[in-house]
Amino acid sequence: MNLGSVPAVPAGDTFLNSATNPGGRPGAQAWSRDGRRFRLVKNSSAGAVGAGRLMQGPAPNAGHTGLTPTADVPVGARTVRVTAGGGAGTNVPANTYAGGMLYMTAGAPSGQAYAIKSHDAIVAAQPFTVVLESDDLVIFPIAAATDKVSLIANPYLDASMALGTAATAGAIGVTVGLGIPAGLWGYVQVEGLASCLADAALGIGQAVSPSITTAGLVAINATTLPIIGSAVTAATGAGSVLIVSLSLP
Repeated sequence: MNLGSVPAVPAGDTFLNSATNPGGRPGAQAWSRDGRRFRLVKNSSAGAVGAGRLMQGPAPNAGHTGLTPTADVPVGARTVRVTAGGGAGTNVPANTYAGGMLYMTAGAPSGQAYAIKSHDAIVAAQPFTVVLESDDLVIFPIAAATDKVSLIANPYLDASMALGTAATAGAIGVTVGLGIPAGLWGYVQVEGLASCLADAALGIGQAVSPSITTAGLVAINATTLPIIGSAVTAATGAGSVLIVSLSLP
């Protein structure tokens, strides 16, 4: 899909900043005429996210990791039934993980991952069923006695502005145009030259990472922070704009 220059358009438009999915799965890719790459997201932040801010996916839920299957699952199966972990935060509505992944974290199938089509509402310490996509069936048997199952949501379906703290989830892109109003769909840029806001001075060529002090901003890479790109122009200080050569999935 060619987006031109990804123009800023009013909320309610059927293509960008729309209340309904404008077409394609969350994370669907599009390109501008100059080769910049974008992904379709839904802004789940409490407020609008303005242009040039870094977005992230949802944090993994501890109650949905390392789960025990209720029975052995054979090769070719499309459903996996597991028991949820404990804690009030474990409870989520049905299909929260639709479009996300079920992945194996212990036992012989470790490293296997499958696309999720749907699932029941998840309630703490209760069993629920995950339905896989019809073209992504179980390829290695899952043993209830030894194997563990975890769930990860589609990061583009429940996107929000990066928190400006130690990482809680992966960075997924930078907002463009007029940004994305709360609860609406839009595009974030993931590759190519992008305008970003910095939390402090940066020099040309420095590696750029999510800020751990200011929500939505970027910073000089340090220690274990993920690198999302490199500075093409300099940033003079907190709140200043720089151009970053983005390199995100």
